[in-house]
Amino acid sequence: GDKKVIKKSETIKKVVDGQEHSVTKETEFPEMDIPVLLLDSPEKTNLTEPGGIETKIGKPEKKTPKKPLTGSSSDSEKEKITSKITETTTEIVKDGQKTKVKREKVIKEGETDKIVVEEISENTELTDALPLLKPTREKLKLELENKKFERALITEIITEKCSGREMVTA
Repeated sequence: GDKKVIKKSETIKKVVDGQEHSVTKETEFPEMDIPVLLLDSPEKTNLTEPGGIETKIGKPEKKTPKKPLTGSSSDSEKEKITSKITETTTEIVKDGQKTKVKREKVIKEGETDKIVVEEISENTELTDALPLLKPTREKLKLELENKKFERALITEIITEKCSGREMVTA
């Protein structure tokens, strides 16, 4: 069946006391296969019980086919690979008494499309009023309270690749 795995890579760079510390964390979320299997193989969804009663699970007849009905069943359909990369960069800099933050999201789809979304503009003060940054603040709580803290750069990259029937996200 279709495979879609989402891999999330998160790198946190911290500068404390002039020294740079870097931590990279990777998480993988495989998607459930069961519903996909039921939709992909209608022959498996018609279970005939020993008593001769036919039980239908789901309604595969009403599902629209995944391949466009062009009449040609060439393999060029399967080789088309689409990818989407979402890169979120959060920079936290201590400027005197204030801690400032900047967050930028870059979404690249296909070969040419590149969308830059500025989620938090430069020199925004890091406060509780920014719900987007709550998880980041929790992770860096100790560092942010450290008097020697200078700056942190968090890069999160989510890559999704979809080739025909397989979707791999790295």
